[in-house]
Amino acid sequence: MKKLFTLLFASSVLLTNAQDPFTLSIFGDDYVPLEGSTSLNNGEVWDDPSYDIPIGFDFYLFDQGMQNILLSDWGVGGMLTTPVTGDEIQILVAYGSDIIDPGYYQDSSQANISYQVDGNFPTRIFKLEWDNCAFWDELSDTGTSGNRVSFQLWL
Repeated sequence: MKKLFTLLFASSVLLTNAQDPFTLSIFGDDYVPLEGSTSLNNGEVWDDPSYDIPIGFDFYLFDQGMQNILLSDWGVGGMLTTPVTGDEIQILVAYGSDIIDPGYYQDSSQANISYQVDGNFPTRIFKLEWDNCAFWDELSDTGTSGNRVSFQLWL
């Protein structure tokens, strides 16, 4: 039985197709907030916001070209999707925890979601930033937000 399971597992690995020709880059530098970026929430408090964000150039994700990316309100603050065209939707998760504006219950925004496009054609970089976010579980369970996170997604 053990050999059969190993054989089936090894065979299934050959059939997986979850990768596309993308390169993951992880930087060990200090975090640098975006300067001169365009705010999406514009001082409004948020929990799982939804925004249609212009990328500023043609970007291909799994062979689907797009000029905009959607910040999804599906329950995780860092989930992005491609525009719905046909039967498929591509999902890009920039951060897997459920994040929230720390000022949500005080109706006073303390976290900003913003974007900018840097560089010139053909080396433009779209940058999307979540700055000073709290964690929904901590805020809803304790009413406090001592833990914070800031992160960026670059395309």
